[in-house]
Amino acid sequence: MTQQQHNWAGNYAYSATRWHYPTTVEQLQELVSQGRKLRVLGSRHSFNDIADSPEDLISLEHFDHIEPVDPERRTVTIAGGVRYGQLCRQLHREGYALPNLASLPHISVAGACATATHGSGDRNGNLATIVREIELVTAMPSLYPKLPDFRHLLQTYDPQGKFRNAFLDTYIFGAP
Repeated sequence: MTQQQHNWAGNYAYSATRWHYPTTVEQLQELVSQGRKLRVLGSRHSFNDIADSPEDLISLEHFDHIEPVDPERRTVTIAGGVRYGQLCRQLHREGYALPNLASLPHISVAGACATATHGSGDRNGNLATIVREIELVTAMPSLYPKLPDFRHLLQTYDPQGKFRNAFLDTYIFGAP
């Protein structure tokens, strides 16, 4: 019997039959292609059942790689399980920052973008507005290439694919 899993606050117990923790893109592709009712969890920051599934839940916690900043494009490439606290520490070491942040460091970037989560400040867009391109894992045998025209996929809870990488705009400290 699997131990019951809860959201980060502990007030919601997930009902999924199976939990998956893939470590490779190939494993993630296989899960997505075989799943009937599956959802991908970010940081489990939801307070209700919107992220739950009666069958399969996939955690991207092992997809936490962050590429070095591309100084020419002023972008950073992150994997689907990266959280804001982890990303900001790396960007700070390289002299960069994000223009808008989630309220807590444990929130996943992909989860915040997929759900149109707001950031800080009344003049900022939601957290997805800094995403330049995404790569998606779908039930197809190959990955979607970098998608510069992806806005229709964000801001819906369960997009047609699952985030593999996001390419985010960054800002140099002290730059407007």
